[in-house]
Formats: sequence, structure tokens, C-alpha cells
Amino acid sequence: MRRGESNQDKIYLQLRGEMMTLALKPGEVLRAQELAEHLGVSRTPVREAFIRLQRDGLVNILPQRETAVSLIDLGRVMQERFVRESLELGVAAQLSARGSIGCLQGLNELIERQMLAGLEGRTDDLYASDDAFHRLLFEEAGQLFGWELVQQGCTHYHRLRLLSLRSRSASEAVIMGHQEVLRALESGQQKRLEEVLTLHLRQIENDIRSLRGQYPQYFLPPEQ
Repeated sequence: MRRGESNQDKIYLQLRGEMMTLALKPGEVLRAQELAEHLGVSRTPVREAFIRLQRDGLVNILPQRETAVSLIDLGRVMQERFVRESLELGVAAQLSARGSIGCLQGLNELIERQMLAGLEGRTDDLYASDDAFHRLLFEEAGQLFGWELVQQGCTHYHRLRLLSLRSRSASEAVIMGHQEVLRALESGQQKRLEEVLTLHLRQIENDIRSLRGQYPQYFLPPEQ
């Protein structure tokens, strides 16, 4: 445990990480007593962690009934994508205005890592290097607080992205999108950068139908 990190913090971060990587699947029931015994703590920090996870949109708590990992809500996915796109296009505008960008080599190295992870079927590594690619753009623009907002708030969008990367065609599309973003950055053409970045961030919408067909149990049913 890190200095100053409470049992609640530790449990919250562990459960959040497992939900965001789909180790704890959407819809999976969480039992406070079982988790407390497994983690060697009382039920109180587990329940407190559940409340924080509910604020993140990752847990649904039904009083006197059960607590479960939230199903992926496609309506929320679209709202979260809008937030991320708005922030990332702002970052792109700042980078384009600079005229020179120092992170191009780092971006290229991350694309190479993504290609290797995709070829070897390492979805978690591909997802991590995908995140690292976009984080580097925010970092280069001096906007890491914006990246932290994306990471903290876009929980449904991120879980959908991870599901999509299990598909070879989707993972290849993500890598090609990064290559287009890199070329646009190298050219210094702001309009082109905004176009390719928008297409890249909206690529997930093309995968929704097939993902709902493959994993219907992971999604909130559509409103009748």
C-alpha cells in the first residue's frame, strides 16, 4: 500500500482496475462480505469503495438487494465520446499552432508497440499502448488534467473500446488511425489533423452492432 493510501483507496483502485480491464465483467454481482474476506478487511471499506465506483458509473447499488458491475450504457458511451472528442480536438488545435512537436518519435514508437501487440493478440497491451498514445498528445500540449478527466469519467466508453480491440479488424483500424494522426501532426495541417482524429475517435461507433451481437449480456437493454 502506498503512503497515505487507505484500505478503501486500495480496494477502490483494485476493483476499478478489474472493471476497466473487464476482469470483472459488466453485470457481475459483487458481494461485500466475500470481497472483505478475500481482501482481509472489514465490510466497511468495501462498501465505501462501492459508493465511489457508483459515482464513476461502474457499479449499480440496489439497496437490500445486490451490487453489480454496471452494464455498458450506449447512451452514456456517446456522451463520454463527445467529452473526449471535444478535449482531444482542443489538444490537437494547440499542437498544430506550435509548428513543431517534440513527441513524434514517442508516438511512432507507441505505434510500433501497438502493431506488435496486435500481431501477437495481446489485447491488454494494445489497449495500454493505445491509451499511452493519446496521453502523450495531452502531455505534449500541457493538458494532463484533461487526460485525467477522460480517464476518470469515460468508463463506459473505455470498456467498449477494450471489447472492440479483441477484434483483429478493429485493432488494425485503431493502429491505422494512429498512423494517420501521426502523419497529420508531421505535416502541420490543423484541418487534416482534426479530420483524422475525429474519424479515429468515432471508429468505435462502427463496432457497436457487432459487439452487441457478440456480448449481449454486457449491454444495458435498449429502451422500449
